[in-house]
Amino acid sequence: MDRKEERAARKELEAQEREAARKRGSNALLIFGIFVMLPAIVRWQVEPRDLSPWILTAAACFGGALAGFVWRKEARLPGLVGGAVAGFCAMFGADLYLTQRERIFVAELVLPIAIGCLPGVLVYFALSRLTKGP
Repeated sequence: MDRKEERAARKELEAQEREAARKRGSNALLIFGIFVMLPAIVRWQVEPRDLSPWILTAAACFGGALAGFVWRKEARLPGLVGGAVAGFCAMFGADLYLTQRERIFVAELVLPIAIGCLPGVLVYFALSRLTKGP
């Protein structure tokens, strides 16, 4: 009877850990969406002389770093660096896409931002592999 209780407690703990990881992931995606997609939309709609693009890029980098930090508690530093790179590259990708457009739908921003994030994802995996140790 004791082993069954131990297995049940272990399964319950694993389920709680999976649920916590899912919540962190959804929070990270929400943070990244707010800090990257909104500045990209603002950058497209506001005249460049009214608002510096570097402020919006800094907001995207900050949001990416915050999302990367929240994403996995085992790899905070790689998430921080990879998220900042992903935020910068996503903002750059969205800016390149939006300069060619006169009218957009918000859903159109997902593809250039997702493609722009890939360098940050690669940086995250490389750093987490290096900091993991033997």
